[in-house]
Amino acid sequence: MHSPTLAISCAERLWPIADDSSETCGTPLPRLKSASDSERAGKIGHQSDSPIDTIMTPTSLDFYEALAEYYHLIFEDWDRSIERQAGILNPLIVKDTGRCSVNLLDCACGIGTQAIGFAQGGHSVVACDSSLAAVNRAKREARERDLDISFFVSDMTSLGEITRSDFNVVAA
Repeated sequence: MHSPTLAISCAERLWPIADDSSETCGTPLPRLKSASDSERAGKIGHQSDSPIDTIMTPTSLDFYEALAEYYHLIFEDWDRSIERQAGILNPLIVKDTGRCSVNLLDCACGIGTQAIGFAQGGHSVVACDSSLAAVNRAKREARERDLDISFFVSDMTSLGEITRSDFNVVAA
């Protein structure tokens, strides 16, 4: 892969959840097993030979797998957040690359918050995440918006499943 023109790293704002019985907008949050619960049961997470599992602990991966269907609830209005983030990031891409449309890799796409905004901005987007559930949710969200985004389950430290190498921008 050649060096991208621009690399973007954005952190999502997460709000603490008081206890396991919390609800957000009337929707119960998933109950996630703690590592100690799994250890007491004699197993930690799931067993797999996947390279993703050697990088991300099974407990972390299980957390994101369970969170995918509820992740949008951390935003007051997820669709507005997609628009707001795209409204900030897309002009930066144009300014720094000098191009209105770029080949962009979102290597930590989660449920697609930024990948969707990038595609709506006219960019050619490839997106991946370690979480299969998050990637499936992102695919569904992109399909509902009639967006053409290529999705993969791949860890950002290897990107072994990504065959393209012509990215102008890499976002995480």
